[in-house]
Amino acid sequence: MAPLQRVSAIWTRLIHIVSRIRTTLPGRLHEMAFGIAPMTEATDLPAVTPAGNHRGIAVVAALAAGAFYTTLIYFAVRNWDPLALHNVQFDVRGIIVALLFQFTGYLWNLRIWQILFAQLGHRLRFLLHLKIYAYSGLAVKIPGFFWGIATRVVLYRRHGIPILTVGAFSLIEIVFFAISSSILTLLVMIIQPRVEQFIPLPFIAFICIILLVGSHPRFLRYVAGKMQHSGFIEAIARLSWHKILLLILAYIVTLSSGSLSLFAIMCSVVGYDPTLFPTAMYAWTLSVFWSALLSWLPIDFGLRQGPFLIVLSTAFPPPVVVVLMIVWRVWFNACELLWGMIAFSIAVILDRTSRNESSLMCDQTTTSSVRDLP
Repeated sequence: MAPLQRVSAIWTRLIHIVSRIRTTLPGRLHEMAFGIAPMTEATDLPAVTPAGNHRGIAVVAALAAGAFYTTLIYFAVRNWDPLALHNVQFDVRGIIVALLFQFTGYLWNLRIWQILFAQLGHRLRFLLHLKIYAYSGLAVKIPGFFWGIATRVVLYRRHGIPILTVGAFSLIEIVFFAISSSILTLLVMIIQPRVEQFIPLPFIAFICIILLVGSHPRFLRYVAGKMQHSGFIEAIARLSWHKILLLILAYIVTLSSGSLSLFAIMCSVVGYDPTLFPTAMYAWTLSVFWSALLSWLPIDFGLRQGPFLIVLSTAFPPPVVVVLMIVWRVWFNACELLWGMIAFSIAVILDRTSRNESSLMCDQTTTSSVRDLP
């Protein structure tokens, strides 16, 4: 009976361990991934309820997207040529080059994001910014109302950064992306006038001028005064026109990296052709510019992909456009998932580091208290 009792005891112990893992592991993983929420978070964050006008905007966006894609599918079916698929090839080298440019541009953009927060005195670790930025990028994939910004607000709030600060910097990021993309779009349209113009050049030039005027320190100080946020006013007061121009130049570098990634993806599908680079830059920068203009939409129903598809349709036959779109979306989503995995790994490393530091401080405190005993 003794061996049977030992086996029964071991079995009972295993069941107990497994049940504890099932109950504690999800919470532990959540704590490592997102951190511990402050006690005042539930009272500090206002409840957001969907308004009726949001539903109206969503209906209009759905109708516009339906009309656009119906027209696009109609012209694609009429001009469909299966023989064009013979020009399609898959070169892994282009995918790898695109990944290198995306990796570089992503880290460069994160460095800009860190500098913006440092301007307000919030000097956080670069890895912490990477974790939150990657999580917010994955949250954008969730259908709903501004999940990306909401994710940033919640996670930065756990590190003591006010809600208004995160929201203001997210808005500044959108504005600078719009300015930089409009500048690059204008350059491509001027240098390569044969590129099909989805949006008229005077309109883009007008929007670019408006955005440049809106990013001037005087206008930003006026907006900061209306917001009545002392920290934001202090940060804007330290921003000069020279620093703003440097930020615009930095975002131009980020967009150029994205254009090179798209160009590499094109070359991996249709073969290397240097003349495709202006088309790649025009498609990417115009898409970013259009996405910034539509950033206020709760759900865009694919409208932000409109310029991308139209520009590619002017350079390639419909079958090749379909292949390019599939390869680009799969590659793009895979990159975001990769950054999400990297962010979770960083979260685990930061959690272990913080626990080791806390245990070390506890040991030092205990040692000093023992030495102080008479």
